[in-house]
Amino acid sequence: MIDGIRVIGFDLMDTVLADPFVPAIEEVTALPVEAVRREMDRSAWRALELGEIDDEEWGRRFWRAGCGRPPLDPAAFRAAADRRYRFLPGMEELLAELAARWPLHVMSNYPRWYLDLERRFRLDRFFGGHHLSWEVGARKPDPAYYRAVLARIGIEPGELLFVDDRERNLAAARELGIRTVPFTDAASLRAIVLGTEEP
Repeated sequence: MIDGIRVIGFDLMDTVLADPFVPAIEEVTALPVEAVRREMDRSAWRALELGEIDDEEWGRRFWRAGCGRPPLDPAAFRAAADRRYRFLPGMEELLAELAARWPLHVMSNYPRWYLDLERRFRLDRFFGGHHLSWEVGARKPDPAYYRAVLARIGIEPGELLFVDDRERNLAAARELGIRTVPFTDAASLRAIVLGTEEP
């Protein structure tokens, strides 16, 4: 078991829940995701995650200016995504086990759609804190995001263990002294957090 940890923070997509973005965007655009990524305006998604724009504006700004594509239908995307959200294998059970030992917090770049997911999957069973990019006013891997979360929780960097599937997010956290674990699957995470393997 890991010593000195007061709180465990979890990324949401592809760490707790399966991220439906790729299959949902392919469904609603009828394009392979590689083609979508070449023509999408990535700043629009960042603005959505920061709460700077709403769903309709995201749909209007989805494609880069001048690419000639019609706006994305955000309602169609949400419906396609909603059919695909699910807990990753073993995570629901592991979260219950970890929540009996430590306070767990969500640390995620995600739009206000999170509120629907929180209700649907009853995430409050596990997570006592929710630090979404649109609430915090910054996105991972911006150091401002992690500093804000530490301040919101009221702990020192070394007292937080952060779990994420993206190395760039973990690297930024480590630069601030936060302990990290890369997520691959529930079994590996359990072995690190509850077993003898140190992060």
